[in-house]
This record gives sequence, structure tokens and C-alpha cells, in this order.
Amino acid sequence: MKKKIEKTRVPIVLDAGCGWGRFVKKLRSYVPKNFEMVGVDLDHLSLQYGKTINESVAFSRSEIQGLPFKDEVFDIIMCSGVIHEVKNVKGRNKALREFARLIKPNGQLYIIDAFTKYKFVNILTRLLQYIPKLEIEWIFHKGQLENLLQENGFKITSIEKTGSRALGTITGYTFTAIAHRSTWPRRSSAPTIEIFSKNQK
Repeated sequence: MKKKIEKTRVPIVLDAGCGWGRFVKKLRSYVPKNFEMVGVDLDHLSLQYGKTINESVAFSRSEIQGLPFKDEVFDIIMCSGVIHEVKNVKGRNKALREFARLIKPNGQLYIIDAFTKYKFVNILTRLLQYIPKLEIEWIFHKGQLENLLQENGFKITSIEKTGSRALGTITGYTFTAIAHRSTWPRRSSAPTIEIFSKNQK
């Protein structure tokens, strides 16, 4: 990610599911170059707090399945620990379709989350979603995400393991992918949020 930012003249980065902006603070300390940062999340309190400590970030309240930005505006999209919160395959596919719409050609997408290589874990954790008051994450099958990325016009360039739990049945991965073609129709009439100055459009 650092190399992509350094090679882009005025990079614009989207943190999809940003919370209060922890990743933003880390990235700004890691990358000295100036860049535009946008964060979206559904949690109102997290966004309000984020605005008090990250004044240079444009925060917006939105779900990742319907983001309120213009087509092809982001050089980098980051989504950490959020995909598993979307409770059905249709919604997860819709989120990836939105990322494909918003990202510039050859832009980079980073997805960091917990996945499984075992179908029984995927099926069991999905069935447990229907038990009231039982807060169990639906663990996405690693192969399902690979297929959805490819279907939405992304070319996977790397998959890095970041750790494991539950006796190795659940593993953290970082997916890095490049938007290499425009698969889905653009939505130029979509609602937009003005987040850039005139000389940056």
C-alpha cells in the first residue's frame, strides 16, 4: 500500500468500515506523503469521535453495500474486519460491486478479515446466525471471496496469512487485488458527497 501511495500524485484512500479511524492514524504515521483520506462506517458514535481526532479525514455514515461517492474516485480501498459483518452472500457481493465501481482502473483493494478453508465451518457458523441472542460470526469461506473478487473485475495479486484461531479452522488473511477491468455498469447518477477541493477533482 505504501508503494501505491508514493507512486500516485495525489492518492485518495477509502477506509470502508473505518470505525473511529484507527487505520487512518496508523497509515498517516507510516506514510509521510500527503494523501486524501475518506472513512465510512455505520456507527454514529465512532464517526463522531473520529472527527475530533482526525480532522483531515472526510467521514461519512454509510453501509458498504451502497456507498455515496462518484465512480472511479479512489486509488486505494481498504476494508478490514467488515466483510464478515455482512450477513448474506448477496450483500457481500454487492459490497464488492461497489468497490469495483468506486476504484480507479489499476487501483488497489485490500481486504483483511477472518476466513476458513473448511466448508463445515462456513456452513455451521452461517446456521448459527439464526439462533436468537447467539453472537457468532459467519465465517466466509476463503474460496468464496476469491470467486467474488474475480467476478467483480479484480485480479488477486497476493493472499497473506495473518494468524489463526479455533484450532486453525479460522485464519486471518490479507487479500490484495487490482481493479483490471470495468465489469459493472457505472452509476454516474448516484448521490455524491463533495469531499475534494475544486483543484483536486
